[in-house]
Amino acid sequence: MNPKILFIGLILLAGGCVTQPPLLTSSTDLDKSRLDQLLDWGLKARIAISHANEGWNASLFWEQNHEQYVMRIVAPLGQKTLLITGDKQGAQLQISGQASQWAEDLELVLEQEIGVRLPLNHLRFWVKGRHNPAQGVTQQQYDAHSRLQSFSQDGWHVSIGRYAAVADVVLPQKIFIEKATTSVRMVISEWQLK
Repeated sequence: MNPKILFIGLILLAGGCVTQPPLLTSSTDLDKSRLDQLLDWGLKARIAISHANEGWNASLFWEQNHEQYVMRIVAPLGQKTLLITGDKQGAQLQISGQASQWAEDLELVLEQEIGVRLPLNHLRFWVKGRHNPAQGVTQQQYDAHSRLQSFSQDGWHVSIGRYAAVADVVLPQKIFIEKATTSVRMVISEWQLK
């Protein structure tokens, strides 16, 4: 055998033994990693909340910067506007025409104002198609692309009706949240990734 061909063959064979980075097990593993690292974002959405025999519709404008957030909820026809600003220490709630309130438990303050307790502490994860890693989760179901389609957490059942590509990740566009006599429907019209 020609020594030059043997030498070239050994080099090619040795090149095939180079350690490769681990392969992603599905096309969405990279999305999941990016979603976990996505800490600065904004969204615009329409929300519909129903509780017992009452219902509300509003527009939601949300800016999230790591642990700090600003949520503006605007009811139609100039009814009420809620401005919520906060971080992991607590939050301030400002309702149009009223004095602002600060609380460590914003969910409780909001419940006292609008009569329904909403899962605000979990929502920043749920809108990204993820469950809150700080709490247990059950009944997880995935779609054909290995994206989270539905799950239950803290007594709430969450269903994600549609995903869309946004920059280099896939994010929810429709989210349905239910617990007992309360349901929330969110249709996200715009994402801003920072």
